[in-house]
Amino acid sequence: MRQLWYFPLLAMAMGLMMVRMLVMARILDMRSFAEFSGGILISSSFCMLGCLGLQITLQRGWPVNIWRGQELRGLTRAAQCNLAAGGTAVAFIVLVLCGLSIGTFSPLLLIVGVVHGCTQQIFLIATVESRSRGDAVRFSRDNIVRALILLSFGILVAVLTDSGIAVLATEAVLTFSYSIMLLRRSATYVRLDMWRLYNLALRRMPRAPWRAAMILMAITGVGFLVVNLDRWLAAARLSALEFAAYSFAWTVLMLAQSAQQIINTSIYPMMCRRFASDEPRRAFRVCVASSLCVLFAGAVSALPAYLVLKYCVYTWFPKYTGAVVIVPLFLVVGVLRVSDFWSSFVLAAGHESTLLLANIVATIAGVLMWSLWINASGAKPLVPTDVALLALILSTLSYAIVIGCAWVARRSQGRSRAYV
Repeated sequence: MRQLWYFPLLAMAMGLMMVRMLVMARILDMRSFAEFSGGILISSSFCMLGCLGLQITLQRGWPVNIWRGQELRGLTRAAQCNLAAGGTAVAFIVLVLCGLSIGTFSPLLLIVGVVHGCTQQIFLIATVESRSRGDAVRFSRDNIVRALILLSFGILVAVLTDSGIAVLATEAVLTFSYSIMLLRRSATYVRLDMWRLYNLALRRMPRAPWRAAMILMAITGVGFLVVNLDRWLAAARLSALEFAAYSFAWTVLMLAQSAQQIINTSIYPMMCRRFASDEPRRAFRVCVASSLCVLFAGAVSALPAYLVLKYCVYTWFPKYTGAVVIVPLFLVVGVLRVSDFWSSFVLAAGHESTLLLANIVATIAGVLMWSLWINASGAKPLVPTDVALLALILSTLSYAIVIGCAWVARRSQGRSRAYV
């Protein structure tokens, strides 16, 4: 019963991170906010591949290591994840210094975004320990502390410098410092100092489960592409002011994904337990009930939400009035994403390859459909609504295809696999 407090605590932590985006939009000018949003996009993209898939194997294996009393094995894998993240970050920075460019992002923004993403990755690795011990309250508390630190110092730096890059650099330093403290706390379970731990992790690096990590990274990467392809297109093809407005409207999708993550924290383990008890049909009923209920609730609340958001933008964020035309499309996308428990069911059924193939098909088909639509509209510069249409097409196709995959997988007797 005490662990049930994780739900409001984790919701509060994610809410603070949403408030942080709105506060930055309010304080920074539009070009600086575009820089800040671009850095966040680079950071989240790095987190998707920074550990080369090892983090997912850590999330699956550390609870088992703790249950078996193999504390050192779990800590060693966490150290390997940090080494992989750091090595990947150094490699990207070297490429940028050698002339690599992405879209309209400056080399400085690329470097700061990669460093920011590396520190976020290290924080995520540091918090796996508390989740692996079943201490969801401590995990939520760590997230709240970090969110408060970033919000407080981020506001101060934004007011003093009016620079999105400066805010990102400050967040990176603070996140890294707090993550080191959490990692030191985790290391107290073994009689090994940090230097010897990382030396051991480096020597055992060739024996890490690289094949499984690569497969899991591919699944995560394609899913990330479905969710974020429109943001990368917006960063590459829109002007700085249009990208700022687009990023501001994208806060709706960030909120939807956070809500889905909070709800799925309970739904996914429930479905896994049903499979573990040889009750796949009951797991499917949980999936259907959860998806349909959330889908209906989201559809009913979409219009009131639009009216409230429109009023808030015109009242408190007049700089971003251009985002209002994008919000209706993003509300539809948000409802689809927050009600997608079909993907979780497919994973719980052990059909990871099916989910990977479904997302690949959805991405290719969605990009082709969107390209045909844009070409049929005539040659003209892209506008934010064109890019938002891509997000809508990708989300709709992915949602429909994954529902089909879930119906096929409902007869599966496979055991659950925890990728939380």
